[in-house]
Amino acid sequence: MATSSASATLSSQTPQTTEISNENSRKTRKEPLESMPEILESMIRERGDFRKARLAHIEGWRFLGGGLLISSLEVTIIGTALITISSHLGDFERSAWVVTTYLATYCAFVIVFARVSDIFGRRTTWLVALGFFVLASVACGAAQTMTQLIVFRALQGIGGGGLYALAMTVATEVPGKLRAPINSILSSVFALASAAGPLIGGAIATGTSWRWVFLLNVPIGVVVFIVSFIIFPTNPFPLSYSLEAYRRIDYVGFFLSVGSIELLALSLQSGGVNYRWDSGSMIALLTITGCCWIAFFAWEMALSSKLWKSKALPIWPCNLFFRRIIGSGLLAALFSGIGFIAVIVYLPQRFQIQNGDPPIMAGVRMLAYLLVSSLFAGLAAVAVVFKNVLFPLMLFSSIMQIVGLGLLSTLPTTVGIFPGQYGYQVILGIGFGIALSVLPLITRMEITLFDHAINMGAVTQSRLIGSLIGVGFGEIVLQSRLWTRLSTILTPEELGLIRQSMSNASKLSPYKHAAVQNEFGKDCNLIFRICMYISIGCLLATLLCYKRKPISIKELEKTESTLATLEAQEIGETSRRGDC
Repeated sequence: MATSSASATLSSQTPQTTEISNENSRKTRKEPLESMPEILESMIRERGDFRKARLAHIEGWRFLGGGLLISSLEVTIIGTALITISSHLGDFERSAWVVTTYLATYCAFVIVFARVSDIFGRRTTWLVALGFFVLASVACGAAQTMTQLIVFRALQGIGGGGLYALAMTVATEVPGKLRAPINSILSSVFALASAAGPLIGGAIATGTSWRWVFLLNVPIGVVVFIVSFIIFPTNPFPLSYSLEAYRRIDYVGFFLSVGSIELLALSLQSGGVNYRWDSGSMIALLTITGCCWIAFFAWEMALSSKLWKSKALPIWPCNLFFRRIIGSGLLAALFSGIGFIAVIVYLPQRFQIQNGDPPIMAGVRMLAYLLVSSLFAGLAAVAVVFKNVLFPLMLFSSIMQIVGLGLLSTLPTTVGIFPGQYGYQVILGIGFGIALSVLPLITRMEITLFDHAINMGAVTQSRLIGSLIGVGFGEIVLQSRLWTRLSTILTPEELGLIRQSMSNASKLSPYKHAAVQNEFGKDCNLIFRICMYISIGCLLATLLCYKRKPISIKELEKTESTLATLEAQEIGETSRRGDC
């Protein structure tokens, strides 16, 4: 959520440390301004003419907020409505797939859309993503079975990933005079999505049909599409839509990336549920998943290092990943995403199942976490403008995540609400809010202007893979422990009713109802405890991001401004010569 606001705050920051060559790297450290023409020339040779996809100006940038809002809402709005949706469709056991499939395709297509926009331009890619998202939202609202909803959510995630990727990419390309306003707008959008999502989801689930959780996107999306079609600026220089442009798409990387992420989601959701972990089917699935990931990274490494002679642009920046600070930052984003989504998904479910709250009250009880995370994401973005304190902030964030998740794992499993949990939410909100804002900036400080879009896609994708794993771990705990223990308390008929809908627990005897609530609370505590241990990995990855002499932010702003000016001049001269 807050990642975009932080990135927009420092949208003028691009370090001069991309190692196109050792010589250029040394020049940028010593003479950032004088060496810009030589650096630019080397970058252009390395990157090719996809730089023409960058926008020279984008005066009508406010329309980005609408698309980003509906995309971000779909991550948070579903948590408080999920119990109601599963009750109406009669399939609580598979309800987590509604979250997982959206995250999986959202995650898989973020970096794909970022790279495709480098080839076909921001405007075309944005409109395609927005149109796809709106149509998929209509399909989700019309779903009649859980299977249909799961499939349509996967399609919706494709469009949502595209909207996020393009909004973040365009935010790095606004003129200097608009950087502060767009930071304010995007920060407000994420704060609104974070705080209002659970409330809107709870209000819809309580007061009207759950289908409006998805149909709400349609009127907003249609308006944004029309406005975008009219005012979204075209590229200042002609883009090539020839066969040569299509050859620059990394088809192999695309299919391996999507396949790897989808197989990971399938493995996490099927293990211990459809198949035993030690069964032949599960071992085969895990083996294929691992092979796909290995093949993906091997292919992207070959493409990035030019070992494989191809004109395709790699969708994953392996050359960036192997730099210590960038690689560590991506790992920290992955570990942080696990705990963040676990709280978003399982805490409101706990309020509804264990404490008996209606959906809208579950959303209200989440406000401490959601508002504080949005507030501290904005504060962190502002703080780093004045001084480069990215590492201390991220170190503090990692510690707060560990403490907050540890405290949350100690919540009592009785029916009543423990008041101290709001304080735990505040601690978590501080930790995750700062991380969402700071992590993209840590990696961005190590790249150049031409890698902004792909860097933002990589950080976002890492965080979303973490979110996917977080939901997967949660379901493994619930499916492997909850149903096993409840089978010793409930009759097969009663257990079948609970599998269809957790709301059926209220129809049980008081003793059995209390047992269901207690067991679900225990499993939620275990989920948060696992996430706490994983957050230690975030702390270790953060320590690897340490830099003895961090680059001055003001110097970076000046350097990137100079580079952007030279880039526009070079593209214009090339276009006038007819070489593009």
